[in-house]
Amino acid sequence: MISLQLCMIQVYVSETKIAKANRIQNKEPGEEKDDSEEKFEPINYRQAIIFTIMIAAYIFLLEPIGYFIITPIYIVSTYIFLNATKVRNIVFISIGFTAFVYFLFVVFLKLPIPMGLLQ
Repeated sequence: MISLQLCMIQVYVSETKIAKANRIQNKEPGEEKDDSEEKFEPINYRQAIIFTIMIAAYIFLLEPIGYFIITPIYIVSTYIFLNATKVRNIVFISIGFTAFVYFLFVVFLKLPIPMGLLQ
């Protein structure tokens, strides 16, 4: 149930950002623009929709598959999809982030993390 709520919040935030970017792009030529508005690039709707689907899939698969399996897969696939950095860096980031969260939440704070298939 909480996964569905998180997904709906993410969809709402994404749609709000897309609507705001559309308003900025569709301003009339005579209207004033401030400096922050001029920095936006055209929206790639296909990329935004696929990214939202990736986030929703991550949220829904978190409990059944488990945090330590799905999170590195999600991070790697997201970085590759966005062409963010080199593959070597992506692997280090995904492993490092997952290890950081493990030590912070499981070891230090003693909080449970969804284990999924690893139970």
